[in-house]
Amino acid sequence: IVVPFAIGIGALLLLPLLLDKETLLKLATSTIEEQTGAKLTVAGESEISFFPRLGVTLGDTSLARPGEGQPRLQVRSLDLGVALMPLISGRAEIDSLAMDGLTVSIVSSGKGAINTSELSDAELDAFYAKRREATTEAVKAAGAEAALALPLALNVQHLSITDARIEQIDLDTQISTVIELIGLNANDLNLDGEPIHLDIELRLPGPPPVALSLAGTIRIYQVSQTVAVDTMNAEIRGATPQPGTVQVRGAVDIS
Repeated sequence: IVVPFAIGIGALLLLPLLLDKETLLKLATSTIEEQTGAKLTVAGESEISFFPRLGVTLGDTSLARPGEGQPRLQVRSLDLGVALMPLISGRAEIDSLAMDGLTVSIVSSGKGAINTSELSDAELDAFYAKRREATTEAVKAAGAEAALALPLALNVQHLSITDARIEQIDLDTQISTVIELIGLNANDLNLDGEPIHLDIELRLPGPPPVALSLAGTIRIYQVSQTVAVDTMNAEIRGATPQPGTVQVRGAVDIS
């Protein structure tokens, strides 16, 4: 135990002499591109830290995933935690990811314009209410997929997202749907069916504004393209005079 510990301490003390900010940034960005296919562009300042953990913080960063129609991610501050020992051999292994001020923009179309001129006021209200509900569900799914795809591909041990905004604009109706992700914490991310622990705080702007808290454990199976919910406790505030709680279990096909 003593020898590996001494080697680790020695490597940590020598690292500031052997590794500069540009080198670590290059290693980290190349790792992201190789493992996820996402193109990372840094427009702001970058800072390297050695304590309490080794990592690099990037300001005003954008992530563009390959393929048409993929949402673009803009991050005010992106913090990449890097494992120490792989750096000795010139590799970057990202073990934690923190995003503050994340913005996910999703543009949708394809439903086509619908002639509503012959609908009554009540029918119009019902039509747009149903469409808003469907759009909100689509935004939740697309936003979650966009926010989690990168850390899942990197197999990070810890993910933190704060002050995030997911917005979808329907080109047919010019209606904008927004979900505010107040906070998300996830531990032990993987695609092999091992437990992933989640804590999520969402807010749907009103009227009336609705807050949703989720806490529980899921498992993601890449081979079968399914997500199993071991247990998920949800609390909803704002939809009714009194907060409502529900516990969810089950499986979802994500193929």
